[in-house]
Amino acid sequence: MSGRDWRAFDAELRARVPELAVELLGKPTFRAGQEWRWGRKGSLSVVVGGARAGMWFDHEEGRGGWFSDLVGRDLGMAREDATDWIADRIGMGARHRPVRQRPARRTKPANDAGEPHSAPVTANPETSPDDHAAPAPTRTDDAAARATRIWAAARPAPEDHPYLVAKQTAPLALRMDARHRLVVPLQDIDGRIHSLETIAPDGAKRYLAGGAKKGHFALVGFDPAPLAEPAGPVLICEGWATGASLHIATGHTVIAAMDAGNLMPVAEALRARFPAADLVLVADNDAKPDRDSNPGVEAARKVALAVDGRLAVPESPGDANDLFCAEGPEAVAALVAGAARIPPPPPTYPAPTLSPDEARASLADAIARFMAAIPDYWAAVEAAQEEAKSTDANRDPLDFNIVARAALPPLLGLPVDVGLGKTSSARAAIAELIGSGGLGNRKVVYAVPRHDLGAEQVTAFEALGLSAMLWKGRTAPDPTDDNPDRLMCLDTEATFDALEIEHPVEQSCCKVKNGAELLLCPWFHDCGYQRQKPLAQAAQVIVCAHDSLFHMKPQAIGEVGLLVIDEAFWQSGLRGLDGKATLTQDGLEPGRTSLTCYTGKGKMDVSATADLIAARERLCKALRVTEPGPLRLGLLEAVGLTPEDCRHAATLERRRMRDAGLRPGMSPVERRKRIEAVLPPAGEPWAPPGRCATLWLILAEALENGHDAAGAELVHDMTEAGSVRALRLRWRSQMRTGWAAQAPILHLDATLRPELVQTYLPRIDIGTPVAARQPHVRVRQVTGSPTSARAMTPSAADAPERDRKAAAIRLRDLRAWIDLRARQCHRPGQAIDLLVVGQKAAVDALRSAGLPPRVEAVHFNALSGLDRWGGIGGMVVLGRTLPAPRTVELIATALTGRVPAPNPEDAGWWYPMVERRVRLADDRTAPLAMEEHADPIAEAVRWCICEGELIQAMGRGRGVNRSAATPLEIDLLTDVVLPVTVDALLPWADLRPTRRDLMALTGIVLENAADMAACFPELWPTREAAKKDGQRKGTNDYYRDLYNSRMSPSSPEVTYRPEGAGHRLRSARVDLSRIPDPEAWLTNRLGPLASFEMRHVAGADASVPDPADVARLDALASRLTASMQAVLAARRAALDALSAQLDAAKPDAPWPSVHPEPTEEIDA
Repeated sequence: MSGRDWRAFDAELRARVPELAVELLGKPTFRAGQEWRWGRKGSLSVVVGGARAGMWFDHEEGRGGWFSDLVGRDLGMAREDATDWIADRIGMGARHRPVRQRPARRTKPANDAGEPHSAPVTANPETSPDDHAAPAPTRTDDAAARATRIWAAARPAPEDHPYLVAKQTAPLALRMDARHRLVVPLQDIDGRIHSLETIAPDGAKRYLAGGAKKGHFALVGFDPAPLAEPAGPVLICEGWATGASLHIATGHTVIAAMDAGNLMPVAEALRARFPAADLVLVADNDAKPDRDSNPGVEAARKVALAVDGRLAVPESPGDANDLFCAEGPEAVAALVAGAARIPPPPPTYPAPTLSPDEARASLADAIARFMAAIPDYWAAVEAAQEEAKSTDANRDPLDFNIVARAALPPLLGLPVDVGLGKTSSARAAIAELIGSGGLGNRKVVYAVPRHDLGAEQVTAFEALGLSAMLWKGRTAPDPTDDNPDRLMCLDTEATFDALEIEHPVEQSCCKVKNGAELLLCPWFHDCGYQRQKPLAQAAQVIVCAHDSLFHMKPQAIGEVGLLVIDEAFWQSGLRGLDGKATLTQDGLEPGRTSLTCYTGKGKMDVSATADLIAARERLCKALRVTEPGPLRLGLLEAVGLTPEDCRHAATLERRRMRDAGLRPGMSPVERRKRIEAVLPPAGEPWAPPGRCATLWLILAEALENGHDAAGAELVHDMTEAGSVRALRLRWRSQMRTGWAAQAPILHLDATLRPELVQTYLPRIDIGTPVAARQPHVRVRQVTGSPTSARAMTPSAADAPERDRKAAAIRLRDLRAWIDLRARQCHRPGQAIDLLVVGQKAAVDALRSAGLPPRVEAVHFNALSGLDRWGGIGGMVVLGRTLPAPRTVELIATALTGRVPAPNPEDAGWWYPMVERRVRLADDRTAPLAMEEHADPIAEAVRWCICEGELIQAMGRGRGVNRSAATPLEIDLLTDVVLPVTVDALLPWADLRPTRRDLMALTGIVLENAADMAACFPELWPTREAAKKDGQRKGTNDYYRDLYNSRMSPSSPEVTYRPEGAGHRLRSARVDLSRIPDPEAWLTNRLGPLASFEMRHVAGADASVPDPADVARLDALASRLTASMQAVLAARRAALDALSAQLDAAKPDAPWPSVHPEPTEEIDA
């Protein structure tokens, strides 16, 4: 191993420990800075950074070491092989060398079970991960062979062995070696011995060096043998002596897992093999006075929950053997008889109790009750207005105890499941309210996420007999046949000029009366924005986008009597998240920029200017001494700022901009000249008045509520002149009073989070969520799937070839699985069979690879409001959208103006992991570790972006509308707990297609290894590789439908024999929907066939094909066969002629043939 640069190897390994650890161990349970932990309690610790990067320690096993030792332990490799495994992944080229097991040492190690001496074995050369040849024997294979030899050489254990006497038990098929140590074999379910435990007369226990313990166990009372279907309870315990006591007391099948850490893999293997078995976990009661935890009981409890088993725990500290020795076998039998199942912890999201019809009725009732309160509210408002106008002669003007009646508008937020018809229910209630005259002449405003969705709402309202129109902003699209890029405003340059100096656009660009003269924009009468005003004045319902609510309400819309907000709107009011809303410190300094306030007539206001300069001086005094970060509350108070000062300063800032005299119809040159006249000279620092006013309001809110001004963060901003100190602003804009100040508001959203909505509407009442059962939706959740954008599309252009190859394999496997799901979810009459939803990069990768027929793929951000997949047969949701903690913290800062509560330090830069419970069918739950932010607002933001988006994606299938005739299959390939009932929870490894599955996907299943390699060289490069692959176990039977001839109406079996000596008949299964002419398919890949026959398997399909179709296929087959036979006859004649010529030309003494005649048939 001296040929490797160990210094460079060590440096590269230390730098890449995090990614190697995740590849080896999976996602960590906890991240504590430079130390990551795995296991439910974080028992396995790996240092991923710093001087000790690469060191690890398993607190459960009490062992640790260097990273290569961890690789060797988990993968069962010798250290040299583990080093090569690492080198291959860090790009330092594992060297090709024979893999050798370590030679037997002269002095046996302390944990060696005492195998008789044998010569070291040399394995086959090491292979790459993609090589399909038989894998070289590993250290665990060698240990298993040694364990088998040791067990065979041992003799039956005597009953008077000191350990057995001390434990008051019998040998129960144990054996003893020459050193008088009891030998306990560890086997798998199929009876193969993998390792041994030896027990010395004094009770000292040792495991066989290199043996694999994980998932293996001792079958108490019997020699190692395959486990049969159990007829009674199967007891699972830790140690062998505990198991012996249980076996003697009960006679049941007893499995000794050897320690608490091995209970889970053993129990899971048993449950997988025997799904209906009665598994009983008999725990060790490890209670001690000096500790609060009980490792034995906690481990057994966790396993019992995971495998749906019963749990038995001795009342007193100790195990079942201690109970046996103290109270006898009757007490142990009673302990087992009293074992009970543990009630599963409740799911994170409770199951809905209403049927779809009941949920729709509940929704309609909630909306009707809200609508019923609106006429009374407006009547109270009108009464209060009349009372304010009337003069009461008897009222004392100095009596301040008289309080005017205040009418508060009703506000309701209603979480409603996707597909229950919240929008149609709201439309119907609005039509009834308008028809009853409950709003008078007021308008209904219906806000939706996008304009295209608004157009659909206008059509739906008109269908109910209401006049409705879609209001658009000036920069919204207004396409025509002649100009598809046309905007609502035809002079956007003038609009942007007015916005630059914060002038009102309507008066500056569109229409204004100058004395007796009416000034109009040249395009006023053709403008789409102006054209919609008469429509808005006449309409009963105004449909607009969410974003409009945060801009001034146009006068043409009139008074709003009801505001309905459909879908989440909270993100529309966030400002500054792009990081561009900044104010330089120089621009705020009074002495470095002109600072003048003006009156309405354009004259300088000396008093206002002095007040603003004084406020700016106090602010800049704080800025000069503060460090980068949010402006601290204490510092703001120390310089004498108050909320009142800040709000007054915000008002004064808006008076800094003089009227530039912009008028409609003005030329661009003239507009620019006037704009430059009111802006500071070039080179002078400039702080826009509106942005400065926002800064003061951020500071006022912080001072009023007693927290740091997180929305104003001091940073070093890079400019053309270099780095400058600047304030970066992030804030939440308020809904404008014209839309929401007095109007009742109804907010409907499937993913409504009160924490976020109440930042805009503090008084809003959140109604009871309306959710329904979905009996005709089957959800299968797949964990550990490589569906992230990074896993499927390496981002770096110079990504290692290994990463690109792995991504291609993942993409191939995923596409194959999608192909199968599409065929299984076929729904006659639908344009597509399967909808695939994922991150944009993952979806683009699938599209580039080629989507199977009748499959549509869209990314998460393209789903909102779309309703064209209500009849599809299946959906596949790939991955999730999960922003980094810093991103959600910035959003939370903009929402609240506060610094979010930090995550625990041991989480590092990522989220802390928490356990959530998946809601399974049959009232079961399963744990799943998930990310969760410590701050409630930041967590609500994270949830909306991650879980909320997945809920919206699943809702596109309209599961609540399905019936027994139109079921929906949903596959969730994501490690996220959602408010759905999961019918099957399984890992990706159980679904990932094998190479034989990929072959079946093409429409044929070959049995001959040589033909498999010839037809599918990308799967099996050699005949030997295909043969070895066929001998391996573990296929997922991924395409079992094709294997069993049930996938298509015509899946026959064919027999064929290639031409040439030594070939015999081979068989294959064919899907004629994929390969209509299997004979031609085989001929193109294998060459001429000596024989070919196709027959349908009896009972494969009960359907009867159309006789006309059969006749057409027979005629086609006859023509193809005749054509092929003619071609073969012509080629055979040509070969015969060539052979005759060669025979005539050959010499008298021929060379000996280097290709001897085959003495046996080619392997089939």
